[in-house]
Amino acid sequence: MNKTWNKTYKILGIINLIFGLIIIYKIFEFTQSQISHMEKLSEQSGFPKYDISLIDLLLYNSNRFPFIIGILFITSGILIVLKKKIGWNLSYISWIITALILIPITIYGIRDVTVTVIGSEYWIQIYSGIGLILSLTFIVFLSLKPIRIMNNINKQSWLLSIGIIFLIYLTRMI
Repeated sequence: MNKTWNKTYKILGIINLIFGLIIIYKIFEFTQSQISHMEKLSEQSGFPKYDISLIDLLLYNSNRFPFIIGILFITSGILIVLKKKIGWNLSYISWIITALILIPITIYGIRDVTVTVIGSEYWIQIYSGIGLILSLTFIVFLSLKPIRIMNNINKQSWLLSIGIIFLIYLTRMI
């Protein structure tokens, strides 16, 4: 049974790593499209070339929080595969924050009040619901007794996770 839990836990680490890489890639892709749009707009309007770096756009206020979440997922995935206790903490933090982000999106999607820049889209409701279910599943998985025993999770680990979640949410508000 212990080998099964170890393998399943490593699979979670790999999922975290892949999920983090996808988030970082999507942010990079979005940032690149922003840069090309700004360049085209400045060329069409006859304005001087708008000079902004990729790092400035990546760390821009709207991209900063998902970038942090992506880094958390990548770091937690690597640390879980390396069997480090802090990997559990970072993974738990990442999935809790993801669930906290997806809860209002899913609820508003069910109530059909989701309005985004691109309009009310049905796919947003579907993906947010699937993401919320996956997030809650991974949170429950990380809270199971064999996983907690494997990582020696105690009250300090729980308090550390809750404290970091609180700090990350404070940085989101800034």
